[in-house]
Amino acid sequence: LGRAHELARKIAGKAPLAVRMAKDAVLQSFETPLAAGMALERRNFVVLAGTDDRNEGVRAFLEKRKPVWKGR
Repeated sequence: LGRAHELARKIAGKAPLAVRMAKDAVLQSFETPLAAGMALERRNFVVLAGTDDRNEGVRAFLEKRKPVWKGR
């Protein structure tokens, strides 16, 4: 159970939009063909690339600090 909590804390520290889209992609992968799953991944990548959180993640990395996610 300790490892599960550790993993949950790590996931909770990531960008909320990216986590939500990753979870949706995993859940949909059980019911969709590979090609449809890959198309969903590409769409998610494009959507997330234009978010404030993506920009914050890049800035935080370059400034060697923890990102402050806004969920946008």
